[in-house]
Amino acid sequence: MAQLPPPRIRIGTRPSPLALVQAEMVHARLKAQFPTAELTIVPIQSEGDRQGSLPIAEIGGKGIFIKALEQALLADEIDIAVHSFKDITSAIPAELEVIGFFAPESSQDVLVANGKKLNELPAGARVGTGSVRRIAQLARVCPGLQCVPVRGNVGSRVNLVKEGSVDAVILSEAGLIRLGLTDYIDEVLTTPDFVPAPGQGVIAIEVRRDDRAVIAAVSDISDHQQGEISRLELQMMSILGFDCQIPLGIASRAHLSGVEMDLFLSDRSGGLVWREKRVLAAEDTNAAATWAAELKQWGLAHGIR
Repeated sequence: MAQLPPPRIRIGTRPSPLALVQAEMVHARLKAQFPTAELTIVPIQSEGDRQGSLPIAEIGGKGIFIKALEQALLADEIDIAVHSFKDITSAIPAELEVIGFFAPESSQDVLVANGKKLNELPAGARVGTGSVRRIAQLARVCPGLQCVPVRGNVGSRVNLVKEGSVDAVILSEAGLIRLGLTDYIDEVLTTPDFVPAPGQGVIAIEVRRDDRAVIAAVSDISDHQQGEISRLELQMMSILGFDCQIPLGIASRAHLSGVEMDLFLSDRSGGLVWREKRVLAAEDTNAAATWAAELKQWGLAHGIR
């Protein structure tokens, strides 16, 4: 017998402008698929939102953006949690599961620099980013630039450039697309020099493992091919255990033989790098785990942990 859709779905999200847009995207798909369901968006402030001026590493790493949503799921205050995939850590509570995935409009980084390209920025130009991955990759391509830490939502980071507080910022292209801010993009930063964060731009949906009706509903609106890609990336992250303080990038795309994964792992300076591309069979989590174990062993041997 087919699983009946739930009569009510409470959609948990962070309150930032981008997070709310992403929650609306989930809401729209659910409404189209289940027009009679009562759908509510529930904004929940995360620790990362409350302490927006402090470096992420000082307040608990990237898990600070999803912990409050996971607690709300466990307390039955919401039925699904909408995340940016790149905020997910390997420490997902046993009672919860990430099962829904929306493919990104783009997974690339972009430069916002008041009309300049990366190679037009002068030596010593201040580039706003707190991402250790972006800092390491910039150091390899443009070592004369000065990276300065920035926090805040997408719009506030764009404003830092407009106001002259920094000369440029690096952001996710998908975020700018969703917020209608693409006019500020001066350059798309592509591979091989710039490898995005694992799952960059992907919208992920987390649910309670025992909530069958909600699981069925989310499965109905999820992108199947993106799910294959994201589950391989999740498997790798669960083995690696790396948080946002390790320069790690993975650019994944569908391939005739499964999933092509283009990987970048380095030390904080960008001087020591593992760079490799592999094609894994879809759903072959064992191959993903084996590769991740190799990477972890190499990283530990070189002080990358």
